[in-house]
Amino acid sequence: MIFKELSIQNKLKLQQQLINEIEKFGSINSFLKLLENIRASTPHPLISSPAKFNGESGFIQWNKTIFKDKLIVLSQIFNSKNKNILPNEKEKNYKKYLNVSKTLSPILFIVKPKLRDLGDGFEFGVFDYENDIAVNISFIFQVVFFMKLIEVKQILNYKND
Repeated sequence: MIFKELSIQNKLKLQQQLINEIEKFGSINSFLKLLENIRASTPHPLISSPAKFNGESGFIQWNKTIFKDKLIVLSQIFNSKNKNILPNEKEKNYKKYLNVSKTLSPILFIVKPKLRDLGDGFEFGVFDYENDIAVNISFIFQVVFFMKLIEVKQILNYKND
């Protein structure tokens, strides 16, 4: 997803979605600190076992271990122009993408702040389902695990001029 290429309406919708989730977590600064911790972590937190990431301002846990091969496919999808994880059946990577979709669909991520007074946290899945043939990586999943911090800040600071 390239934010600057979206319509004004979609930009505002994504900004509001992100702000709503951040409000459940606490503050923008504590959320950005968690994202910084994730970006600085090696190996990637998604392939950690147990399925949990502890940051300075909060933690994320999920209900199933994700293996490196699935993370590589997710990264390829995130970096591709076509964000639909289910391409045409005739395409070369169709079975690989379908397998990733089936494997990661049931995973639920729970994000909570370290200080319970800040908020209850929020939950999100890996994918957004538009219809039977369009499965995209969810916006919040992209923000938490893949987007550059500068892009997240651009979304948060977007103003309809």
